[in-house]
Amino acid sequence: MIRKIFRWVGSLVLGGFFLICLLSLISYLKPEGGMKEALSFPTPTPSPTPYVSPWESATLDQIRFGEPKVVLTGALGLRIVGWISNDEVLILRDLTPGRTREAIEVFNVKTGEVERLAEGRFLGKPIWNKKAIIYIHYDAVRKEGDLIWQPLGGKGGQKLASDVLPPILLVKEGAVAYDEKVKNLRGRFMVYEEKESIIPFGPFAPLHSPTAYGCMYQTAVSPDGKWQVVYNCEHFLLIDT
Repeated sequence: MIRKIFRWVGSLVLGGFFLICLLSLISYLKPEGGMKEALSFPTPTPSPTPYVSPWESATLDQIRFGEPKVVLTGALGLRIVGWISNDEVLILRDLTPGRTREAIEVFNVKTGEVERLAEGRFLGKPIWNKKAIIYIHYDAVRKEGDLIWQPLGGKGGQKLASDVLPPILLVKEGAVAYDEKVKNLRGRFMVYEEKESIIPFGPFAPLHSPTAYGCMYQTAVSPDGKWQVVYNCEHFLLIDT
């Protein structure tokens, strides 16, 4: 009987010892901020309310415009090519009657400033990306068009190809245009690359006469630069750039 009591007491003492060791270990491993902090979860952030334009649900009878005002004039005529930013418009200004000489300009609608980028005779309309204006300058002596890449805000351009016609197509850091002799698009992929690159365009070859109004190929670029549309009076080509 006495032996059983000693065994029971010994088991109790040994169990208490192991319990103390276990509590000491838990206390050692416990984070400084407490268990509550260790088990806390980040509070979910509510998603912002999407912006809804006041124009979205407006009807035509609810839209009111202010009085128009003249912000830019041209004695021989101006043509808007497109917006290149929220404040700037790319325009073509006629310098001589018959559009034998034009100017490519950037007009800031907020400040009223006009920056002239190039002068001459151009085939088709210029296109642009975030870095440059690209256009085809017509040389009346050679009777050929030169594909020019001109950085935004910079003077002078770099020739990417000679003896080409519209359309212009943006490719990487360069551009290509149509070569009527080979029936393909020709130019440079990189601005400073010496070797010319060729993109097949035969099935969509433009008409032989580049002066036929409405049938010369033109190019339109989406605002984000991801899509280009090449079109004329017969064809409409959507290109993922």
